Amino acid sequence: MELLVIIVVWLVLAALVGVAAEARGRDKFGWMAIAAFASPLFAGLILAIMPSLKPMQVTLADPAQNSSRPIAGGLKKCPDCAELVQAEARICRFCRHEFDPATIARPSTTPFEEEYKGIRYTVLDNETVQADIGGRIQSWSSEVDFFEWVDVGGASESIIPSNPYRGVPFTELRNGMIEARFNGRARMWDNFEDFRKYVDRNVRF
Repeated sequence: MELLVIIVVWLVLAALVGVAAEARGRDKFGWMAIAAFASPLFAGLILAIMPSLKPMQVTLADPAQNSSRPIAGGLKKCPDCAELVQAEARICRFCRHEFDPATIARPSTTPFEEEYKGIRYTVLDNETVQADIGGRIQSWSSEVDFFEWVDVGGASESIIPSNPYRGVPFTELRNGMIEARFNGRARMWDNFEDFRKYVDRNVRF
């Protein structure tokens, strides 16, 4: 009975040596055999002093977590489209991704220029936007307003200079649409008649 117990303990220790060998990148069953036929203690000591063959696992940082951090040249990478934009940008000009406020660099004292859908624009210190549209400098309260104006076709057609209607300046596009600003936001109408009705309802003198 005692011999059976010794054999069981011997084999268990040999198996543990094999598990340890596998964890160090070596042959599990080969070391189990060595421990079983020689000595688990002897095999364990030899295994302990031998260098591990298992490659080190290096955990790489997720590039999406830092991609929008400012990099050299005053730029940062958008985590959605991987394009480079100004470090001060709040919205990506390529895919409209909104950056985490923590990744937005503090505005510099000098206005910086950007481009959205082929239109060059300038972001001023107060975060307003200016762009040369058809030879006229137009302003928007933010990049979001400017992007919306471009997206609805505000700059897609040539501009026909127009006189103000009831004191409200407006711009007529070649496609017949009307563009004007109310309460600091750019608005579009399908035609002058719709614009006129809106002005008549909302403008009081």
